[in-house]
Amino acid sequence: MLRAVPDDLEIYAAIAAGIAGGLEREELLRAHGLDEEAFEALELRAEAALDAAPGDDRGVPDAIARFDRALRQATVADTRAIPSLEEFARAILIAEEGGKVHERLLEKGLSVERLLRASAHYTPRLAREPDLALRFKELCRRGNAPPKKA
Repeated sequence: MLRAVPDDLEIYAAIAAGIAGGLEREELLRAHGLDEEAFEALELRAEAALDAAPGDDRGVPDAIARFDRALRQATVADTRAIPSLEEFARAILIAEEGGKVHERLLEKGLSVERLLRASAHYTPRLAREPDLALRFKELCRRGNAPPKKA
């Protein structure tokens, strides 16, 4: 049966996947209409549902299967939402200028959360993919200054 409204396990899984993926906890909670107290209550209900799941030889209990499915879906959705390399470069340039970075990112249609998500995705790749690192350097080059020689 399809559920139109996510239940506690699905909401908890989406938040857990976001936190594990490096998203900002406060922004995730806000996106789900929760504050810390409401999240703690949600967490207790979700954990109770998982703990109460009957364990037997017939297979995976429904609550655990639903939690796993929701966790996987949230992880896939998060992967699709990775900012482009160009967006990452723009955000880095804004952050390097200092000041009220959060406000300045918002003015450009970006956010600290997207910067962090992009950083978590691209930084390891930049270290091991020379072509990507070169492209990123070119995107980050300010003005018309010639590239620095290595």
